[in-house]
Amino acid sequence: MQRLLPHSFEGLDYIYHIAQRKYYNLVPQERITGSLGANVLKNFSQCITNTLEAIADNDQEYLKNPNLHHAVSHCLEMHKTKDIQLKYIDHIESEDEFHAQFEKPRIIDLEKIMKNEITDIDHIYGEPGFLLNLDVKGIFGPSIIRSENIDKKLRQIPPFASRFAFRKYLVNLLNPYDIIKNQVLIVNVLFRTQRKIAGYKDGVVIYGSDDPSQWQDHKWRFETYTPKIDWIITDIDDYLKGNPYQ
Repeated sequence: MQRLLPHSFEGLDYIYHIAQRKYYNLVPQERITGSLGANVLKNFSQCITNTLEAIADNDQEYLKNPNLHHAVSHCLEMHKTKDIQLKYIDHIESEDEFHAQFEKPRIIDLEKIMKNEITDIDHIYGEPGFLLNLDVKGIFGPSIIRSENIDKKLRQIPPFASRFAFRKYLVNLLNPYDIIKNQVLIVNVLFRTQRKIAGYKDGVVIYGSDDPSQWQDHKWRFETYTPKIDWIITDIDDYLKGNPYQ
């Protein structure tokens, strides 16, 4: 059975499930903004919002990663043939309501996370209708464009020390220099939002929700080469299961 468009319709229910948390490297706000700039968190929010709006407008030219572009384009075409219309639903939370609940971003409380006590105020960034955390990792060696890895003989080697547990090293046996040339920063944006997509057929909602007060949890994967930062979305809600490099 053909899968639907990435869970932009429904959201995910396992973002902070205890079984997932051991895989996260949640980073405090000051470390992120200190390394990537003061506006990086707001830029992630804006990029995600713009992408949701583009999906609803049947825009198929905004994704730079070929694998994800192909998957989303295929889903949009499928909906078109079934006469399903998509609509972007914006948030309704006001500035006053937001600031009453989220007066000051806080450093991630890892103890609370492990005890399954995460709450909205534990997110490191927030704005009306949108809250986020960042799971940060690194990978050395492969190309972000997965098709460029097809003819490479990539072999994973273990991290050099436990403090590098959230880094992976894939050595190209044909060109070992790639492990220095291709230094990829991975950011999984874990976010809770009122901004969403609903699918309509004959004026009736058949996918998602058109309730602007409803919150959904999502996970979008961004990647960039370093040190020059140029973010590319490589997966949406685990639709491509992380979009493997080979």
